[in-house]
Amino acid sequence: MHETTHFSYNNGTVNIQLGSDSLSEIAAPDFRFEDYNRLVKACFNTKQLQTISDGETADISFNLTLSDDIENSSIKSRLSKAREKEEATLGKLTESVYMDFSLNRSLSPETAEEPDSFYSDCTMQIDIPLYLISEGRSYWLMTEYMGKSVLLPDLDNEPDSITIEARSMTTGVLLYQDPLDSLTNEQAGTIHIQKRYFFIPGILLLIGLWFFINHLHKKSS
Repeated sequence: MHETTHFSYNNGTVNIQLGSDSLSEIAAPDFRFEDYNRLVKACFNTKQLQTISDGETADISFNLTLSDDIENSSIKSRLSKAREKEEATLGKLTESVYMDFSLNRSLSPETAEEPDSFYSDCTMQIDIPLYLISEGRSYWLMTEYMGKSVLLPDLDNEPDSITIEARSMTTGVLLYQDPLDSLTNEQAGTIHIQKRYFFIPGILLLIGLWFFINHLHKKSS
């Protein structure tokens, strides 16, 4: 996917380039932003926005790269541990493909920047790879923002896409869950309650067993 849009922002123009690539046999997914006006405001600060409004031209280049794996073992480990933590309340979450986001913005070639986050949240929709689409399946994107893992839920009900509201433009992993793997909050609470009720009788049983063995020991003496 490679497309360019010339977006008018008051008296100025913002050239928005969107591109996606794949480092595996899986086709690069298409994606789109919900609101270009919101995207522009998320990419530039107040002073830059005023400069654009006065008639200047700016450029935004946003790229998504899909891969089966990533070389950075540290990021991979953090994302995996964060997934395991979320499974305690959500149920089994399966890791699928990795998505690396990159952003380049500029008002001129001399002011080009490659930030790792937006100034504000931005809503984008990403097509799910065909082989991952399944009836009833739910999706999340696990990513990082300011050194912490963030689980982004799917905001749409479409089976073939995931809509997220994100601030971070770094590496993330697409997670999915089938209905049978789901663990609702009510089920999670039930499990904790059941563990508590099994724990208390277990202690009482051990105390009773100790008294019984102690009684037999005294009797044999």
